[in-house]
Amino acid sequence: MKDEISLVLLFRALGYVSDKEILEIICPDLGDIELIELLRPSLEEAECINEVDVALDLIAKRTNQVNTVSKDQRTQWAKKVLAKKFLPHLGEHNDTKKAYFLGYMVNRIA
Repeated sequence: MKDEISLVLLFRALGYVSDKEILEIICPDLGDIELIELLRPSLEEAECINEVDVALDLIAKRTNQVNTVSKDQRTQWAKKVLAKKFLPHLGEHNDTKKAYFLGYMVNRIA
């Protein structure tokens, strides 16, 4: 990665597009205002991203992936990277487990 990606962008790339869904994964107690406020900048940064393919394309563009390849190629590349390199111990094709584990980790460090 040549640039950082926001937490919410990563959740969107894993298939969780709704802010409420993402917040429920990270913070099962939606009454935890302090944690929700910590997540606000990431939510605001990714508010215009409302599709999984858009999130995947943005992730690919923030890497050393050449921007001259097509959007479909970038999207497929990002899917492959998330499947094989992001939390690989949870399985290649298990975005749900990866999202919930990521949410658990964020909750524990917040």
